[in-house]
Amino acid sequence: MQSPQNDYTNQNQGIPNPYAPSSPDQNNPQNPSGQPEYPQSGYIGQGPQQYGQGMSVNVTPENPIAQPPSGELGSGELKKEKRKSNKKMLIPIIIVIAVIAVAGVMFISKPHVTTTISTTSIPAHPVSSFTSCTTIRSPGLYYQEAPISTKITNGTCISVTSSNVKLICNGNKIVGSAPLIGKPPFSVGINASGVSNVTVQDCAISNFSYGVYAYSSSKINVSESNVSFNVMSDIYLNDTNGSTISSNKLYNATSAQGALFIGNGSANTTVIKNAIGHSAVTGVNVFSQGNKFYYNSVNLTPTSFVCSSEAGFPKASSAIDNLCYNNTGCDFLTCSGINLPDNLSNVVLSPTVTTCGSIDSPGTYTLQDNLTMYLKGANSGINIFSYAVPCITINSPLAVLNCNNHTITNATVGIMAKGKTLFKIENCRVSGTTFGALIENATNSSIYNSSFSKSYTGITLSGSDLVTMSGVDAKNDTNGIYISNSSSSIIKNFNFSRNSYGIYVNSSIGNSFTGGVAVNNSQIDLYATPNSANSTDNFMGSTVCGLSDTHWSTCRNYEEPYLKVYPVFSCGSLYRPGNYSLSGSLAAGAGSCLTINTNNVKLSCNGNRISEVLPSTTNYGIFDSGHSNITITNCTLSSFRYGLYAANARNIRVSGLNASLGGTGITLSNVSASSIVKSKAESNSNYDVVLDKSSGIIFMANNMTNSRPTSVSMLIENSTRNTIANNTGLDAHIGMQLSGASQGNNISNNYMELSGYEDYVCAPQDSNLNSENGGVNYGTKKIGCHWLAALSPTAPSADCQVALTPTTYSLSTDALYESGNICYGIYSSGVTLNCNNHTIISNSGGTFAAFAHSGSSKIENCYLKGFATPITATNTSVSIINATVYVNSTKLAPSASAISVNMSKQFSILRSNVLTDYIAINISNSTSGSIKYNNATGSIAYYAYNTSSTDFQGNIAPPQSTLGLYLYGSSADSFQNNIFNSTGIGIECLASAQGNKSAYDQGGNVCSSSENCGWISASSLTCK
Repeated sequence: MQSPQNDYTNQNQGIPNPYAPSSPDQNNPQNPSGQPEYPQSGYIGQGPQQYGQGMSVNVTPENPIAQPPSGELGSGELKKEKRKSNKKMLIPIIIVIAVIAVAGVMFISKPHVTTTISTTSIPAHPVSSFTSCTTIRSPGLYYQEAPISTKITNGTCISVTSSNVKLICNGNKIVGSAPLIGKPPFSVGINASGVSNVTVQDCAISNFSYGVYAYSSSKINVSESNVSFNVMSDIYLNDTNGSTISSNKLYNATSAQGALFIGNGSANTTVIKNAIGHSAVTGVNVFSQGNKFYYNSVNLTPTSFVCSSEAGFPKASSAIDNLCYNNTGCDFLTCSGINLPDNLSNVVLSPTVTTCGSIDSPGTYTLQDNLTMYLKGANSGINIFSYAVPCITINSPLAVLNCNNHTITNATVGIMAKGKTLFKIENCRVSGTTFGALIENATNSSIYNSSFSKSYTGITLSGSDLVTMSGVDAKNDTNGIYISNSSSSIIKNFNFSRNSYGIYVNSSIGNSFTGGVAVNNSQIDLYATPNSANSTDNFMGSTVCGLSDTHWSTCRNYEEPYLKVYPVFSCGSLYRPGNYSLSGSLAAGAGSCLTINTNNVKLSCNGNRISEVLPSTTNYGIFDSGHSNITITNCTLSSFRYGLYAANARNIRVSGLNASLGGTGITLSNVSASSIVKSKAESNSNYDVVLDKSSGIIFMANNMTNSRPTSVSMLIENSTRNTIANNTGLDAHIGMQLSGASQGNNISNNYMELSGYEDYVCAPQDSNLNSENGGVNYGTKKIGCHWLAALSPTAPSADCQVALTPTTYSLSTDALYESGNICYGIYSSGVTLNCNNHTIISNSGGTFAAFAHSGSSKIENCYLKGFATPITATNTSVSIINATVYVNSTKLAPSASAISVNMSKQFSILRSNVLTDYIAINISNSTSGSIKYNNATGSIAYYAYNTSSTDFQGNIAPPQSTLGLYLYGSSADSFQNNIFNSTGIGIECLASAQGNKSAYDQGGNVCSSSENCGWISASSLTCK
């Protein structure tokens, strides 16, 4: 689209305008061009047209019209990668289909063989992800993987041109550079025009001309999103019907179009449970009929609802329980429940107080009647006053607020005084608030003859000294009075009863409590943190109270309340065992926020955030060292160098943790018998999660994201016997890295994807097939880590084949085999099977490669794990080269052999590594073979039955084997430079193998012992 010129006159002549008359209105001298007229009342009549049909008008209070931009901008490539939330659903389907397909055609009895078919299930609509501005052209499910920031000032960031699209932002931001004036050119965050059935969910869209824009569409659904600070409209619908706008926050739209614009032709729109506020002109602007407005809060804007004459008829639409201040022309709707003035923080009160506002000058201010800030709708479930605007704010010293025994109710904060001195609050009743009276950083002030009830905290003193209270009571609150970092206050003639905590003292000294009552509080009557509980500077006299943990109180019972619930209001140390609960979000300075200094602690953050505000090089969100039996749940840690750090600890249980925007999210160092489940770590540093010298850890169902160029989602270092399963690591440089001696772990069903370098990296000592117990993991790139198969989530199954003619199979990926029969059946001469050092894992036994009647064939460079009989050869001259095989025979086939050659000649087994519980390499009824440079471990490492003319050279049976070499009835075999140092017998011979001439000792052989082997040379002194 052409960019309109600066004068914004009619620059787009010739472009069809759906709102223009069919011909110029020559009878209207005020409108000779034929352009449509717009209402002059300050409210919009029509909105922007479909892209490419621009209008050239100024946007002024008299003509508040806007035209969004044309075209698409910044089409990024959509990464066709599977997201974790769908993998758990799709992969079992893939597996079931593959199992059924393979089982139906598998080789069952030799020699009748059919070809195995590998089947992959592909969803009809793809699951995709995006990390930048893009165009979505196909149906499907699209996930935003990372925040998006764009400098566009004319165009669209996310353009949806296909129907049947669900776009989930995962809370990520989409931030534009909107023109800060209300005239073209315009920008759009998400555009869904000319489409149907499009969902926008959990998005944070800001700083565009239009946050979400839809024209000539249907069934556009926007939910659970924060679409705010967009200049023209946060959500704009025109000629778009059947849509749902639900549970969104729409704030700070600046044009007359309003935060939510519902234009002509947008019938059957449901607007439900949205919080809309701080718009410059209008909250909701309606120009169509047949819509539903249920349980919305629309306030802190000059006009909450505006309707055109047709849309405002009493039966044009329906409305239930909307909290709003006023409306213009919407006769179907009644605003109720709010008597809060607009821009409350700017309302300055006079001495005769009739509304909420601020006291800005010294003097006496008297309340004339009860004040109710709002009345929540019966079913709305929305509190628009999360803005935390107090009802009455004292902004002046020497001010007296006399409520004249009237009540302030339903406020976030009833009365607040911050940073002032010498003020007085008297004869006030406050009920149904979060904070009744909130006194911050104030000194030499007083509260008299006042009551506070049904609040989270009745009276709060924070950083306030020398405050006097008399004749005050707080009942039916969570905390009657909370005193934090405050000293030298006098509280007398009080009643703090029937709360959860009557009096809560945190890090405060020198306060006195006299002539009062604190009884029947459900948790404790007087609780003080250790530094306050043990301070003799605090004082209590002539007070009736029940239970306390302080040394200075006069309460009847003294008890350190073990395992009671202690609310946590600030950063600090947890010194005593018990249950701790965050009462709100915490902001930490340098150092640590929460330090656990005792055993037997249960800490619940209740979803609250703990954030660092002062950068530090050694700070921790939650820190524990040397303790046990610690439970941490539902905590969000932000911007710390170490989110959660536990060292030298045992039995640490963590769930629902979210550590992000800082350094290492989760660190366990020398920790045992612990668990981390259903948590999230998104680091800005090198590591999301570190397990260091730890064992017995259950790390399960966690998510890790880290896009730094040197990052690692999960580092496992010198850690053993851990269970690491069902975790997801995305976007890191390395997904999972094992280093040091990290062996014997159970690592399975993890998803490490989109890694810049490798999904899995193992040090050499952690690379062997048997180093870890797990095996089925997902991700396509690895170095070492042969104990796992790095599987593709969409096509994990082995591409099994049957060879009836000479051919070559060359594997390009790791694979999973599930059928328990034969994967590769090779029944032709001249067949080569090269695994190219890939790992193939079976989860149901079976055989990987079966050779029969196959001359001059070869299998090489394979890592095989989980097969009952991995490689078999019958009546064939096969070469088995560089095979690494691990068989846990006791779980599969108790008498199975890892490599079995039967009735064959001119065969060879070269440079292979075999580990099994029974027979590693089994040769029977075969002749003229070559077995060289292998390393085999088993109850019997090498078994030769009725063999002849077979050359054993340079083979090893390590001490882990029970019997190194077992010869039965064999003759004319030769042995040179072999090492058979088994824990039982090195070499044992039976039947004809016992004779002096049945085998040939070529020298250089070493064995721990021999039995009945007369052919061993007398000069071979190493065999005893």
